[in-house]
Amino acid sequence: MPRLVPLAVLLSALLLAPHPSSSQTNPDLPPDLPPGQPQIAFTLEYRLERNLGGRFDWGKRRLFVSGPHSRDELLDGELERFTVLADRDQRLVLRFEPDDPARIAKRQAWNDGRSLPLLAQGYGTVAARLGPPRLLGERQIAGQTCLRLVWEIVGERQEWCVTAQGLALAARRNAGANETRVEALLVELAPPDSSLFTLPPGFTATE
Repeated sequence: MPRLVPLAVLLSALLLAPHPSSSQTNPDLPPDLPPGQPQIAFTLEYRLERNLGGRFDWGKRRLFVSGPHSRDELLDGELERFTVLADRDQRLVLRFEPDDPARIAKRQAWNDGRSLPLLAQGYGTVAARLGPPRLLGERQIAGQTCLRLVWEIVGERQEWCVTAQGLALAARRNAGANETRVEALLVELAPPDSSLFTLPPGFTATE
């Protein structure tokens, strides 16, 4: 896989590139918002932290996205060693552990895409459920400017930071005693190898 390089170098080339407005990818959103899903192919390394009712875990993960396809895998940390493959067009999610001796991948419910990792979802899934966000201005992440989008309802708060190309650089979700935080570390803006979006040899998908 090509060497990952800082976000500042790779995203700067796209600042002037045309991209679909939010009204094209999420018709119910105002047209001046970023697209609800990423409009570019990329490989992203990010840190994930979770507090599930007092049980804390963390990890560094790698996310590959190309069109409707995504793959999310563990690099290190205290999270489960699972990999998630998804196809938006087929509404398909497969979850497996690369070291599983049984070589089994389990299908998961699509659930409007909410079963995907946060940064693979794009914020459009949140907006479809909670409506248009409140804007809190801009934030700098890894030398890049992203727009802070916030939703607040009883018992839940979400904040995302999204570039003009629809690439989420950070997301935070609070629901009751549970909290999830993700933030980008490195990104490569190039189409990932298509073989990454298929099950490894010998694996079988089951319900």
